[in-house]
Amino acid sequence: MEIEKAIKEIIRTGKITYGTKETKEKIEEGKVEIVIIAKNTPREIKKEIKEKTKEKNILLKTYPGTSLELGETCRRPHLTTTITIEDTGTVNKKEIE
Repeated sequence: MEIEKAIKEIIRTGKITYGTKETKEKIEEGKVEIVIIAKNTPREIKKEIKEKTKEKNILLKTYPGTSLELGETCRRPHLTTTITIEDTGTVNKKEIE
């Protein structure tokens, strides 16, 4: 499944958290299935998220577009650098991998 379609379906049927601060908190809580970061995420944030997800054995995917495009995909009226997927809803996790 195309990542944009998967994200839209997860928004409709699953549970997503938006934002870098919230993403870091959710990773620490261990309540995350997948973290998606925009391709233009600042290097320091990308490095920190990568380390945290690896440490907690959480799937990390890079969105092929910018934070503006990720925000648009999520129907958010602003830049969205990271999203945290807590529940994939009707989307099979393997379709995102």
